Amino acid sequence: MRRALNRPLASLLAIKARFALAPDGVTVRNFIGAACLCGVGDTVALLMADQAFAQGTESAVAKIGVLIGSTLAALLGATVLAASSRSHPVSAASP
Repeated sequence: MRRALNRPLASLLAIKARFALAPDGVTVRNFIGAACLCGVGDTVALLMADQAFAQGTESAVAKIGVLIGSTLAALLGATVLAASSRSHPVSAASP
């Protein structure tokens, strides 16, 4: 989970320090919503839980924890992005 937070935080700090440029139309809220989605589908954590624990209760609890964390990350990211799209509607480009 720590890696999932480090990359977006480092990117946000680089943008704020003017070392990097954000793409046109990307707000901080969009950036935070996308960062939340980084926690979804952490299959490496499932593999590690499977390898670290014997096939028993500990393995099942660890896998359920990873799946709950991924679900919460998906819900939080989708909520932030949906709120962002409502407050800043994107207009269609005219041909």
